[in-house]
Amino acid sequence: MTTGKGVFQNEQCIKGQRSGYKEEMYFDYAYSPIFQSDGSVLGIISITQEVTQKVLNARRFKTLSEFGRWTSEIKSLDSASNIITKVLRDNNADIPYALIYFIEHKLNAGSESLIARLTATTFDEDSKKERHFPDYFPETREIIDLSKEADNNHETYIELKRGTTIHSFLKCDSWPIHLLIKKGLHVKVILKDDSQAVLLLTKIPLGGDQTLSAVLICGINLLLTLDEQYMEFLKVVNAFILCI
Repeated sequence: MTTGKGVFQNEQCIKGQRSGYKEEMYFDYAYSPIFQSDGSVLGIISITQEVTQKVLNARRFKTLSEFGRWTSEIKSLDSASNIITKVLRDNNADIPYALIYFIEHKLNAGSESLIARLTATTFDEDSKKERHFPDYFPETREIIDLSKEADNNHETYIELKRGTTIHSFLKCDSWPIHLLIKKGLHVKVILKDDSQAVLLLTKIPLGGDQTLSAVLICGINLLLTLDEQYMEFLKVVNAFILCI
């Protein structure tokens, strides 16, 4: 008011309550003075526009572009997994953490066994072989015999309302990989601290009748709603595994 100059701000981040939850929001705004005929300032006019989705789209496009930049470096399944988790570790605003399991299909005495192996995570450190996961994680094993998980009950769902939409999340003691293999596509879960994650399934053709199943586990930003645009972003990230 005293200087008579306007104030302009683009993509200002505000973390506030909306629909009963704390959310990450972005706004463009301008405060411009209103002058009287004598040149003095009578008041100010404020113009504000929400640009949250624009910011999220740009941020997610940057992450996807990083995947494309690393494609030529893929030499093996392990290198692909490490590249995926590296990109997500360096661009973790929308996917705070990620884990990748590869699932081997083996025939034993006429029956098929499914062995899931944890291949790479965003928690991996070059200087350390042991992985340390947050306390709020469900049980996270390096190797899982999924044939022994078949009888586990993974059907307890928690409903969360965001605005006018009700979302269902699976409550689990361990990552429901067997359920994901059974149902396909994806499974949404809620963790011990009420944060959320999504498990996504990909089938990688290996030639002939052989396929490799890959499971990508993505953490969800606590300040964002898992809406349709968010899910589409996760699906595109998951599709990058097919570049292997």
